[in-house]
Amino acid sequence: MRGPLTRRRLTVSALLAATTLAISAPAQSAPIPVADAPAATAPAAAPLPGFRSTKDLLNVRVPSMCGHKAGRLKNGKLPGIPASEGFVELDKKRSRIGNIAPGAARGAVAVFNCSAGGVPWPQHVVMYNNKRQMIGHYNTRTFQGRTIVHSMRLSPKKTTVYVMNIEYSDEGSCCGTGTGRVSFTWSKSRKKLVAGSRYRYSERAKAQSLINAVNRRNRKAALRHGSSPVVAMLWEARRDGMLSLGSRCTALHTLSARQCFVFAGQSYRGVSLRMTHPKSSVSWKATRSDWSYFD
Repeated sequence: MRGPLTRRRLTVSALLAATTLAISAPAQSAPIPVADAPAATAPAAAPLPGFRSTKDLLNVRVPSMCGHKAGRLKNGKLPGIPASEGFVELDKKRSRIGNIAPGAARGAVAVFNCSAGGVPWPQHVVMYNNKRQMIGHYNTRTFQGRTIVHSMRLSPKKTTVYVMNIEYSDEGSCCGTGTGRVSFTWSKSRKKLVAGSRYRYSERAKAQSLINAVNRRNRKAALRHGSSPVVAMLWEARRDGMLSLGSRCTALHTLSARQCFVFAGQSYRGVSLRMTHPKSSVSWKATRSDWSYFD
């Protein structure tokens, strides 16, 4: 039988053992705070299918042009055409990006050069919506001559393409100097852009203004419509009587100018108004600055 002393010793021993275990046991570390997991990043929006620049036209599908089958461009050219059989190639400088149809704010009007071998043929114009689908095609050959696109105005209501190098009746197809325009509007039933009014610019109004100024002996007004050599020649002709406008007058800067000035019922052939033919849009601006071609 254990006495009080013995029980006290056992209690002390138990306390010492418990203390030793507490000291020797590994300390419980405080929980380490965990940083919040990053929020899930939303996937990047897919790029719009519309055209951002004319570079996006380098690999579009194209219709049949210059006798070549429809296909897809590769870096701006239609592949698979032997060099001896011509080409189809994007004219990136003349092509434009913009709103050309309802709901097609990132559409495009692409201009193409093509040939079946030999000299280039008239340029083609192809329209695309913002899904890069073809919604229109126009061959500028509808104007006579080896025509090319000069410029264009894009609008969802009406897109207008201005054309140059149109051939007059007395000019070769290589060197037409006439100008014109064609407009395209959206057809809901056909779901495409269709060609509407086509207009060929005439210089009859300019010729009439020039004649009126010369007949009034108003040299300042005449020089607003014609260059100095032209006005000087007409001024000399005016000494013999009044000048009038010929019924077949279409252009002052081609051989057709012989039909523009009539004196005493006869074509006045002593006046030569032929000017330099433009070789490019740059020289076109320089050599034809005397006249207003696009209203």
